[in-house]
Amino acid sequence: MNANFADFESVIEQSRKALGRVVELGELTAKTVEELARRQFDVAGDYVDFQMQQLQLLGEARDFGDLTEVMGNQTRLATEFGGKVKEYAEGVAKTAAEAQKAYADWATTAFQVPAAAAAPKSRGRKKAA
Repeated sequence: MNANFADFESVIEQSRKALGRVVELGELTAKTVEELARRQFDVAGDYVDFQMQQLQLLGEARDFGDLTEVMGNQTRLATEFGGKVKEYAEGVAKTAAEAQKAYADWATTAFQVPAAAAAPKSRGRKKAA
């Protein structure tokens, strides 16, 4: 009876280890998705601000003479917004690279023990005399 209980405890322990690795993977994924969502939210906010500033510039134009100034200001706004989008894209690329490394590290450690346990054991062969 004790042998069966020990086997059961062994199974439970192995299950905890396996689920622990899955939980780590879930946490890693949640962290990555959260970071990407935060970046997308920031870009969306800046895009709304950009559009509102453009509309404000158009509303300030009183005649055709003002349009030259408005177009210059819109060009300036678009350039600033383009710079922000470039920064966000670089941030997303950095997040992706960090996530790739974290996933690779996780996979290396997660599969290291099972792979070692599943590796065939070498059998000693007798040499022919």
